[in-house]
Amino acid sequence: MKLIDANVAIYAVGSMHPYREPCRRLMEIVDGGDHDLLTDSETLQEILHFMRRRDRAAVGYSLVSGLIWSLRSVIPIGAAEIGAAIGLLREYSQLDARDAVHAAVVQLHGLEGVVSADRGFDVIRGVTRFDPMEMF
Repeated sequence: MKLIDANVAIYAVGSMHPYREPCRRLMEIVDGGDHDLLTDSETLQEILHFMRRRDRAAVGYSLVSGLIWSLRSVIPIGAAEIGAAIGLLREYSQLDARDAVHAAVVQLHGLEGVVSADRGFDVIRGVTRFDPMEMF
């Protein structure tokens, strides 16, 4: 199983960008239900936050509702995930806090990696990033 990052959904509904079409294809796969993808609750919050800040709240609501319905699982973020994220932040000073949470989920839950356009994951030992552009 792979964790899907917020930027996949956001690029899929965004303006022209090199990641838009690969991310749209991924979201179609998610909608179809035949996949090995899941996410965590931080990803859903991130999508809602991002879309509301850009006055696209209704799109965010739709995206999150669709992900909840279509994904195999939504992993909750608890004390174990936050503790592991703190460890990653201490080890990788350049790492974004949200990315640390997602990476901690990947590690703690034994996932294959994270599907993301964010190269910040590339520095973390033991976390594989699956680039949406390279998945097709």
